[in-house]
Amino acid sequence: MIACLWNVLGHVFPGAKRIQVLKDCARLLSECGLLFIDVSHRYNIPHYGLAPTFLRMLRDRIFPAENSGDVTAHWNLNGSDLAARGHVFTDAEFRRMASAAGLAIRKAVAVDYKTGEIRRSKFSGHLLYVLAKTPGKVTALA
Repeated sequence: MIACLWNVLGHVFPGAKRIQVLKDCARLLSECGLLFIDVSHRYNIPHYGLAPTFLRMLRDRIFPAENSGDVTAHWNLNGSDLAARGHVFTDAEFRRMASAAGLAIRKAVAVDYKTGEIRRSKFSGHLLYVLAKTPGKVTALA
């Protein structure tokens, strides 16, 4: 089992290296091994709000680009501005990357990071995937 949680993959730059990370994980998995990975979802309405999420979706449709999900977060720590660069994903984007890495999605769910609850809609949480080298029974996001 490999666990890659709290959007670790979103801190890998450039974007092409993310597929290589997934390929490396696939190589390390045994035939019955599983990769648990979660990513921040850029279409997470409760987290980002309806209007900003809708605008992101619209921008992604009109001007698709690999770096559309690149973001910089800022925190104030004792008067100092701390910045962290990351990437927030779409479900379709992650599915393309997993496929390119030779991984099959066994399960996909949306998780509310504040409560830990599983959500019914992929637009209501961050995305958690269970992946394997070989296809099996799949539970998809709504």
